[in-house]
Amino acid sequence: IKGYMNTPQASNNPISANVGLTDPTIIALINTYNTTLLEKIKLTVGMKPDYPAVVEYDNRLKTLKDNLLKGISIAESSLNLTLKELKDQESFYLTKIRGLSTLERENRELYRQKDIKETLFVYLMQKREETGLSLALATPNAKIIDRATINPIPVKPKSNIIMLAAFILGLLFPVLILYIKDLFNYKVADKSELTSVIKAPLLGEIPSASTMEPLPVRELKSRMAEKFRIVAANLGFILGNQKGKTILITSTIPGEGKSFFARNFALSLATSGNKVLLIDMDIRKSKLNGLLSFSTDKGLAQYLADSEIKIDDIIAKQGDWHQNLHIIPTKIFPPNPAELLASERLDDLFKELKGKYDYIVVDTPPVALVADVFRVNQFSDAAIYVVRADYTHKNALKDINTLYMEKKLSNFCLVLNGVSDAKGYGYGYGYGYGYGYGNSKYYHESES
Repeated sequence: IKGYMNTPQASNNPISANVGLTDPTIIALINTYNTTLLEKIKLTVGMKPDYPAVVEYDNRLKTLKDNLLKGISIAESSLNLTLKELKDQESFYLTKIRGLSTLERENRELYRQKDIKETLFVYLMQKREETGLSLALATPNAKIIDRATINPIPVKPKSNIIMLAAFILGLLFPVLILYIKDLFNYKVADKSELTSVIKAPLLGEIPSASTMEPLPVRELKSRMAEKFRIVAANLGFILGNQKGKTILITSTIPGEGKSFFARNFALSLATSGNKVLLIDMDIRKSKLNGLLSFSTDKGLAQYLADSEIKIDDIIAKQGDWHQNLHIIPTKIFPPNPAELLASERLDDLFKELKGKYDYIVVDTPPVALVADVFRVNQFSDAAIYVVRADYTHKNALKDINTLYMEKKLSNFCLVLNGVSDAKGYGYGYGYGYGYGYGNSKYYHESES
């Protein structure tokens, strides 16, 4: 076939496949070649050799011819390899035939060794039987009358009893541990403990601050800022859209994050486009002066004590915070804070400020220590009570609920502060007050 395809007459004649070929690939190529050739002859009758259809068929036939020649070459190489292997086998068997005498000698040697070992084996078997007969005829010193029986279940310890005891203890120990843990946990742990006692609305939860930054809500995309925005949104449902909303911030004892919440809540409202005023009304032990710098040297205590001082003199409008946030600091701590807060100038202060700001956030002293918050409450539209997780005593919740039920504070709302496991707060609060609650003693020097 290879020689025929290289002749001129093969270009227009089919190739015969019935020549004894068994390779299916070559047979398939021959059939494809013949089919294409017949198709060309049939469809290109009368066409010139340079006609596109004729050229296309010629190219296809040339490709098939090349593939067929390659296939024949591969089959030829395979047959040559098979022939070489057969010749190698012929040489191998001829060599073995020449060495038959050596194999016979080795075979006889193996038979001789077999006979020797077989004789030895029979001898040893005979000796074993003789020894067995001798032992059987000998009288034993002891005889087994009845073989011992073995119970697979041990007599002791009783596994069923042990498993039952382990099951009962496995049920009792977790219950006991949880009971003891709850017995010694005298502080509010989470939102469920807070809302189960106090039925007031819960505005939200504030996470613990991870830095010493006094105003972490300045990071507008932080988790802290988002939580404050949630609180502000929930408070909006309670207060509505009235102008000059006054919000009172308080807590039970120092250290619960009241001042931290107040300044950050005010800044959060300011960043939302509201005009906000933060009043630091804790004129006893406030630490806001040390956390922020103010553009005014006069504060709330001086305004209440001196009738010559005007409101604009005590408002700090510029500082390291937001342009929409103004602050009235305390500046000094007077010896008579209760008398100053009872003066009429405080009434005048709120009357004038309510028309100038969208929100007025008032940071007041803790409820459990002084009564200043009730004086300020008459000007407030809402009171946010800050409770700190893992800090506020559970005994205090009943008193907080009493404040809510008796409506001693306007639009009483709750905020749970410090909900994470972090123990550090990024601010300080130095009251130094002592306060007794039942058998528990609250005494904290700072909120840190």
